[in-house]
Amino acid sequence: MMSFTSTGGSPVFFDKMGDRFEKPEYRKAPWVMGSNGDWTSLAPDSGLNPFYGTSAAAPNVAAVAALVLEAASDYKMTHDQLKQILKNSADDTDDLSIGGFDIGYDITTGYGFLDARRAVYLASIGDTGEGTCDSGLVKKGGKKGKKYVGN
Repeated sequence: MMSFTSTGGSPVFFDKMGDRFEKPEYRKAPWVMGSNGDWTSLAPDSGLNPFYGTSAAAPNVAAVAALVLEAASDYKMTHDQLKQILKNSADDTDDLSIGGFDIGYDITTGYGFLDARRAVYLASIGDTGEGTCDSGLVKKGGKKGKKYVGN
């Protein structure tokens, strides 16, 4: 994580319409981390290479989401299932501000660094990676996908 990256756990006081919440909401953000420090097609001396921050990472995460949707084209995937695949395919990373390795979600690194290959694989076999009997995607036509076992 870069020093200028904002962490999750910050209070949200207003909804999308600008109406104030009775109590602030604390949302999970970031969700996953994408690659950062990417090289662009601009000249090496442009001052924009490498390219850092959310503006560099977000397009990479969006590209993985597009690949997941393509890989799951035989399945009926919901928005929540797409998020589950991205979350469950991330490699857990440590929040260095917490003593010891923190397992799972944290407000600095989310669920971890997105593993594109794992995400596409899960989608291609129709599994969200939740590890439950009901976590498979439903195939167009009604049959569930295979179960993914392992990392």
